[in-house]
Amino acid sequence: MKVLILAYGSRGDVQPLLALGVGLRQAGHHVCIAAPQLFAEPIRRQGLEFAALPGDPTLLMGAVSARAASRLRRLAAMVRHFAPIAGMLVDAARLASPDADVVIHSLWTITIGRLVAHERSLPDICASLFPLLSPTAAFPAVPFSSLRLSAYGNQLTHRLIAQLFWQGNRLVWGAARRANPQLPRWDTHIQADMHDPMPILYGFSPTIVPRPLDWAAQAHITGYWFLDAATSWRPHVALSDFLAQNAAPLVVGFGSMVVPPAVFARIYTGLAQTGQPIVWLTGWSNPPKQLPAHMIAIPEAPHDWLYPRATAIVSHGGAGTVGAGLRAGVPMVTVSFLADHLFWGQRVAALGVGPLPLRVTQLTSERLAQAVFAAIGDRPHQHAAQVGAALRAEAGISRAIELIEQATV
Repeated sequence: MKVLILAYGSRGDVQPLLALGVGLRQAGHHVCIAAPQLFAEPIRRQGLEFAALPGDPTLLMGAVSARAASRLRRLAAMVRHFAPIAGMLVDAARLASPDADVVIHSLWTITIGRLVAHERSLPDICASLFPLLSPTAAFPAVPFSSLRLSAYGNQLTHRLIAQLFWQGNRLVWGAARRANPQLPRWDTHIQADMHDPMPILYGFSPTIVPRPLDWAAQAHITGYWFLDAATSWRPHVALSDFLAQNAAPLVVGFGSMVVPPAVFARIYTGLAQTGQPIVWLTGWSNPPKQLPAHMIAIPEAPHDWLYPRATAIVSHGGAGTVGAGLRAGVPMVTVSFLADHLFWGQRVAALGVGPLPLRVTQLTSERLAQAVFAAIGDRPHQHAAQVGAALRAEAGISRAIELIEQATV
């Protein structure tokens, strides 16, 4: 079987799809991943075919991070990013793997994924890292995760978010079509396809989010899709020396979020108050400068190598980061920038693996220091060890492949 995977967004958005692609290749399938150019090298390094999509997701994530306090401003930033390139995205997706048998898309690429699949009369599958498209009475929609509502209220939030999601896609498409009149009309060519039932594979663990009983049959929680690198990765000598002298540090990183200087100052001050040794993963933010001897900054390191060596993890609460931290059996502190970060931070707290998430808009140095002290206690470590053992026993990629093969028979 030939599989086309359409991926966009941050590294945390793309890497789980890359892990899924590697699993599909190992199962005997041919895989092409269409993604922005900055992901070409890691995709090809895994032996997968790469097709380039236009756009620079670092600019998108920077714009979204800077507007963390306002949903409307974040939506406007997404429209400004995607509208000028939507026509090119469609063209690139059409050219990618023209002999594919199935199209797998993320939430970022759902419109073009469904369009390309419809044009080729192919099955399509949505691969999502958080539960957005499956309404339930069991819990509220992701942006409302901090609310305590009735079953009816929970259902209502899902309907609201579904409308906002599709109308946001429609808004982007309309702006793109004004610049690219050759694109199909939304109301006559795309709208019906958007709501056709499709399999949805949720790449997280039922240990973290149990599957609601009222979900539709096509919604599946498979377990996480991890891309492990610990067996082949070797740390730089500076990191090895640091860890030899500073056992069990805090690992701090905010992934693809671009942390504003004022926020970073509060984070730095709060962490300094803890007195803990710290490994900073700089990600897509500017690295800290002039760090004291008990802190080190590195661009990145495989989570499956570094996280088990940590006493706790301080992060933005992205889906992949939280999953990797929980699998490592390490307590977590989340500083949420976006709604899905808050959702995962709430799950961390519910599992007893860390304190309630800190919203970046309300962050103070004192609150962060208190959260770290709460996370490094004995009880969070006990809960984290139990959750980690459960996650390490799962086989999310194998389950996802099984469902993909069933959907394409």
